[in-house]
Amino acid sequence: MKFITTGTLENIIHNIHEFDDLAVLFVDQKLKWGPLSKTCIYFFEDGEEVPSKIDDIPYFLEVELVKEVIDVWNIRTTGKRQGSKDIIDAVIFYAERDAYMPASGNEDR
Repeated sequence: MKFITTGTLENIIHNIHEFDDLAVLFVDQKLKWGPLSKTCIYFFEDGEEVPSKIDDIPYFLEVELVKEVIDVWNIRTTGKRQGSKDIIDAVIFYAERDAYMPASGNEDR
């Protein structure tokens, strides 16, 4: 396991394409996941087990999945809702439900 960086969820998502697809996000969930949640990225070698928590910060998603969620969101909204808040909401929705957020919005969060 190798520590890559830390930042807010908003900052990490904004820069997600800078990170290796195999890296993993761990996001602090003291209250509820949100744009300002502390986010750490770690890289795991092939065969290394990814833990459910690191220093009490729970697993969130792999970088590859975050990129996929963003791509799907952008396709579903045809570029009309590509603002930072909408994208973060879509990624959190996926992390919480293992499903893509409907393009109509985030009514259930």
